[in-house]
Amino acid sequence: LMDIAFKFGADIPFFIYKKQSKVLGFGEKVKKLNESIEKNIILIVPNFSLNTKEVFQNLDINNLKSKNNKDDCIINDLEDSANKISKYKIKGIKDIIKDIGSGYALMSGSGSTIIYYIEDTENITEVYNIIKERLPDCKIMLSKMKTN
Repeated sequence: LMDIAFKFGADIPFFIYKKQSKVLGFGEKVKKLNESIEKNIILIVPNFSLNTKEVFQNLDINNLKSKNNKDDCIINDLEDSANKISKYKIKGIKDIIKDIGSGYALMSGSGSTIIYYIEDTENITEVYNIIKERLPDCKIMLSKMKTN
């Protein structure tokens, strides 16, 4: 089933397990994770989009951050490519929000949406309002990520 799903799109195999998973390769390698997560998140949708094909075409396959990731941190190897294509607008947005609260930001998929993960101790409404104020050209949405 995974092989068939991958033929239709690199991100489709991820959805087969319906559980939190670590995705490797170009999306064809999916490893189920046993831990459950419930986190508040803020979605930041910039006023520009990125072409998925172009993001993948500009990916430097020989210089992937995840290859040297010993800490099992969350990394999106497509972010460098997306930054180049967007003239570093993704990085600019992340720089603006990096000092708001103690959460962390990561580009989703091939972009351009950025997910800001909120720490449990944060006042989510306050963080949301500050991000909304600092990024008036972006669509900002409050959400929750929950896995079992």
